[in-house]
Amino acid sequence: MFVVLYDKDFKALGRWTTYPCSSWTLTKKAVEFDELTCVTRTIDNSKNAVFVGLHENDGSLVYMALCGKPTTAKGQTTIKAVDLRQIFSQKINVELSRFTQSYNQTPAELFSYLLGLPKSISLLGFTYDVDVTELNKNHVAWKTNSIETEDGICNVWSLLQASCSWYDCYIETNVDLIELKITFKVKVITELISFKMSDFSQTNIVNNSTVTNRVIVTDGTNKSEFILLSDDSIIDFATAKTDYQNQIIYPARVETIKTDKYSDAVKQGLQILYKNRFQSKVTIDSNCALGSILLKLDLNTFADIYGYNAADNSTSKRLPVMSITQSSGGTTKVSFGRLSEYWY
Repeated sequence: MFVVLYDKDFKALGRWTTYPCSSWTLTKKAVEFDELTCVTRTIDNSKNAVFVGLHENDGSLVYMALCGKPTTAKGQTTIKAVDLRQIFSQKINVELSRFTQSYNQTPAELFSYLLGLPKSISLLGFTYDVDVTELNKNHVAWKTNSIETEDGICNVWSLLQASCSWYDCYIETNVDLIELKITFKVKVITELISFKMSDFSQTNIVNNSTVTNRVIVTDGTNKSEFILLSDDSIIDFATAKTDYQNQIIYPARVETIKTDKYSDAVKQGLQILYKNRFQSKVTIDSNCALGSILLKLDLNTFADIYGYNAADNSTSKRLPVMSITQSSGGTTKVSFGRLSEYWY
């Protein structure tokens, strides 16, 4: 692998332009920001650097990011890159009231609007395109309570992640160095694999049972209760008590939402539960039995994991791929779930 520093116009910088990596680690994440660290020989000119590209030895682009501020010491330059999707971590005026209009109520319209918001910022740093075609291709349907239809100042990335949790999708970055174009694409999680925990000799499971799993929503007159079940589905509590008693999570972690409008309380409550789906993390190292199957996975995959509960090998836990880590050491690590690395 080698790295190239580029200016804002994708012009390669430095005396040699290409710099072999002595070490590198790349972690691609579905709902958090990617991480890339590269160590190479001294780069003599990083003054006007904006982007860093990690390339295969044949020149093909593996990953592109903002280069941050490279540091040089003892004849080596270390680059800790910044995910291009950080451009959405902006607090901007958001007009969600437009989604009270029925003709706007499609997931594609929602993501197109949210992804386009940073374009209103002068001298943003780079231009980009938006691709939401997979939402239409996979016939992803609008969910009435998916967003609060209020206007105000919001963090765009937070809104995007809330929307991704509703529609089981994530934001992917594509860079075309021939067309000199950056595209943020909404990817729908459509693939499914299944495996047994016993198929792998090196695994690690972490659970977070402290999150809210029930919400009571009210406007002072109307009242409803919703519950997050052990299979990460969300239904009304009355139905759960009748038909899904064996999937109720204990102990109950209840949050009460009261607003002037009952519909707003419902939306806020459901958003809390959707955010708390898949609060587990299963990490598997490719350097183990059958670890080679991990090399074929992408972030657009769910896994039915049998033996997730060590006492029950006959049932499975469905978790989405959370992150994929590759490094110069040749190891690939795949994590499943949506439990943040820093949840504690």
